[in-house]
Amino acid sequence: MTVPIHRLDLREEPARAAAAVGEARRREAERFLVLDTFDALPGHQLLYERLLAHDAVPTLCVAVGAPADPEDIAAGRAVLRRPLPLRPPNAGVVWVPDATCGGGRPEAEEALRPLVELLTEPAVFDAVLLALSRVTEGVAVPALDVLEQCLTPAARGRVWRESIERLVGHEPPVAAFVGAGLDDVPAPLVPLVDEEMPRGLAGHEWLRGRPRERQDACATALDAAREAFDVARHPLAPLTGAGRRVELPVRVEELADALDAYRETAAETLREGDLRDDRSDQRGRLYRLGVNLPETAEGSREPVGPALRSYTESRLRGGVSLRSTAARLAALAQRAHPVSSAARVPRLDEVCPAEGRARLRAPHPFPLGSPSPRVNAAESGGVALLAGLWPVAGWVWGPAVGLACVGVTAFLTRQRPNRDLDGRLDGGVVGTEGRLAGGLAGGLLGALIGQLLGLPVWLAGVTLALAVLGVLFLGQRWWVAGVDGWWEATGAEESRGWHVGIGGVLVTAAARDWFFRDAREHCSAVAATVAGTLHVMADAAERHATPGRAERPPPTSDWAEPDDWGAGDDWGAGNGRDGSDDWGAGDDWGAGSGGGRDEEWASADWSGWDDWDEPRAARGPTAGGRPDAEAAPEVDAESVPPPWLRRETGEGGERLVETVAGDLTAGALHVLDGLWGTIEAAPDNPATGTVTDRMTRLLDEEARRLDEDPAAPPPFVPEGEQLEPRPGPAALFGLGGESARALVARRAETPGQPLCGRAQRNALTRDPSAARRVCFAPDSVRDGDRGSSGDWDTAGEDVVWTGGGRFSGVARLLPLRRGFVGTPRTDGEDVDRDGEEVGQ
Repeated sequence: MTVPIHRLDLREEPARAAAAVGEARRREAERFLVLDTFDALPGHQLLYERLLAHDAVPTLCVAVGAPADPEDIAAGRAVLRRPLPLRPPNAGVVWVPDATCGGGRPEAEEALRPLVELLTEPAVFDAVLLALSRVTEGVAVPALDVLEQCLTPAARGRVWRESIERLVGHEPPVAAFVGAGLDDVPAPLVPLVDEEMPRGLAGHEWLRGRPRERQDACATALDAAREAFDVARHPLAPLTGAGRRVELPVRVEELADALDAYRETAAETLREGDLRDDRSDQRGRLYRLGVNLPETAEGSREPVGPALRSYTESRLRGGVSLRSTAARLAALAQRAHPVSSAARVPRLDEVCPAEGRARLRAPHPFPLGSPSPRVNAAESGGVALLAGLWPVAGWVWGPAVGLACVGVTAFLTRQRPNRDLDGRLDGGVVGTEGRLAGGLAGGLLGALIGQLLGLPVWLAGVTLALAVLGVLFLGQRWWVAGVDGWWEATGAEESRGWHVGIGGVLVTAAARDWFFRDAREHCSAVAATVAGTLHVMADAAERHATPGRAERPPPTSDWAEPDDWGAGDDWGAGNGRDGSDDWGAGDDWGAGSGGGRDEEWASADWSGWDDWDEPRAARGPTAGGRPDAEAAPEVDAESVPPPWLRRETGEGGERLVETVAGDLTAGALHVLDGLWGTIEAAPDNPATGTVTDRMTRLLDEEARRLDEDPAAPPPFVPEGEQLEPRPGPAALFGLGGESARALVARRAETPGQPLCGRAQRNALTRDPSAARRVCFAPDSVRDGDRGSSGDWDTAGEDVVWTGGGRFSGVARLLPLRRGFVGTPRTDGEDVDRDGEEVGQ
């Protein structure tokens, strides 16, 4: 892991100081920020040698404190003994004799904290270190005028709770996703959760041996029955006797036998092919049962982990909460979980029902007409009426045609196709009632009408011919309709779907239960474990969202390395890092650190030492009419900023909750990323304690960031992966950028407040041109004001633009007078050996 700045505190007892150095050497850090004391600095010579022994890591040391006797400075008896490894240009010392500027408020540690947090901004760190390299001996006392923009405690608490609620969300029922489709499932997971067959396996022959023979026998029997049906259905089949010779009932019975055999073979294969404890010979055993598994990598578990990871991350990045994502993964795990292939046997009865096969064997009557006698009577009576219209002769022709309809019915009955040749299978005939009565009645009625009308002979002959043709048409119609009705009653046409359904069950079992079984088991286990992990993370977040959690004041101890919880994880690039490894190359820092313009921006009233210790309230408004910190409403002593710091608080902007929730989601993804390898390798052994611990440390770190500077991106979100620029102070804090712009615009006239008391002034040089200045402001202030009017366009070339949004201001580095900086060795004093003894 690489961190942009590693912080360590050497003010502890020797053992802890040596341990801090050892930890720093194990970390891959781009910069070191060290907190030390004026008195202990020379005794830590060996610790600094160990710290910087192998790599020239840019290092800033903040030396706190001053000689106990103020007269020692004036008499020249006190010297800041700088260890040799802290020499420029790769190192420098910022001496802070008194962070309260002699005022005593707030407490020294609280007054020092904002300075340390300011220096943890990589851009400010680099600019200060470059400025120190241009200062004599690389040691200077800072004179600061800093504006801090932050949130009120109430706003922090509210934003924290709302962000946690967005992160955690509400958990929908898993059943809602089990029964419905899962959106945007990656392609490698589709065959594991759905019945869809991968395109690469679409042409594979899954069945062989007995199942394939039974499948082919079914297809042959179905084709034979269909061919016999086509022959029997022909209108001339009764005249040629083909309707009887094809023995259509026998063909249908053979189809039923083939379906029974196919179904029994499929059931046996499903039962016998079920996975046993010994997986070594599974493929061979299935091959002997007639299942041919493909020799491809389609069923490998390798793509499952990356696909699940992509699915989970896409859901979280898309704004789906932890609990909702966990529900989706739990549903995916249920759908991917393989079942016993024997459990698919009932499915055979669904796709090929037993009652359907029984219907194939059952004798069905041949419907030779309508089931309604009235319809049959009307048909035969109609043609007989036409024949009876011949005057006088109609009394003979009419009843005769009616009797002809009965004769045709008797002939078709003898030729019906629902009876085999030996009479074993015979379903009888239905639909013949009413024809005799209807024919006789129609013929007599036609004769009466013909007698009354007296039709000419030629017209009567036409009606007789039509009657004869009508009898033939009715006979053909009764036959075709009867064959169709009988065929439909047997259900033979539906058997094609039953045959395909049995094969589909076998192929589905072969693919999902046998070929994809290992991948499905892995997918189900990993998805369930990830869902459980997200639940644990959500529970930890809910516990962390206690009232006042984010309203607490920043801790006053253990300031070093607040992001140590991520040690060992693959953290991304640092907070606000500019992406350059050449931290000190070139003069691009420009006049902000000298750059040939030192005299121009050196203080014109360098001799006005006395004004620096005077309280601001006594001097009235500063240049430009900006209010001073002391002019603000009274607040508790603990929240009073040091004299060099002005604090503006806001209630939170419109983008703050969205941004913090996004950071929390990114952090959750980072925690999951660090655990994914373990989850995928051993999904059955979830490390719940590790998840809770890492998530809690993440939340602690994010709560601290909310306290300090939510405008800066978290360290686990590299700058190159940010889809859009971070919002500025107006959108995050609810504060405008006017104060920051005014401070930057007056940077040349800002003397700053030296972080020392009156007694330490004698240690500072009186040469105004020796000072160096670093002006800094959030990059969002510049981006948010492009094109604005006024003098703002003059700010930019000598300003350090930071990735954070908390601090703006000017830091002037005041060098020490010649002779005040020494080293332990050059002064002939022995180095304290405590560090060496502890470090052994």
